Amino acid sequence: MIVFFTSGVLGVVAFDPDFNGLIPLFSGLFAFPVLYQGLRSGMSLPRSERKACLKFKSALTGTLSGALVSLFPGISAGVASAIAVSPFRESDSESYVSATGAANTANAILYVAVLFGSRQSEERSFRSP
Repeated sequence: MIVFFTSGVLGVVAFDPDFNGLIPLFSGLFAFPVLYQGLRSGMSLPRSERKACLKFKSALTGTLSGALVSLFPGISAGVASAIAVSPFRESDSESYVSATGAANTANAILYVAVLFGSRQSEERSFRSP
């Protein structure tokens, strides 16, 4: 009975026209069972014995290819990292991880810049002359 009441209250809150939190709400609801199971199992992460290293060439080409693919919709950072690592002969897993991280960072920064730029142009277009 508590589950039905809680889901009803959550439905009333979520479908309120002034509520803008559907994405965090759904993310939390889908993540909760996995997090709860992990907490109850009592497992711990094993100690890492490798040192993290950053491949500078891969990170630089990952940044550039991430900026390039952010201009085209539907192309992900995985494609950008494949583009970034392919010219080098030493394409190991560390190079790929460095390129993927750099491409994801470049995508996120450019997406936010485009978001703010589009909001600025929208505000300017609605002003009366």
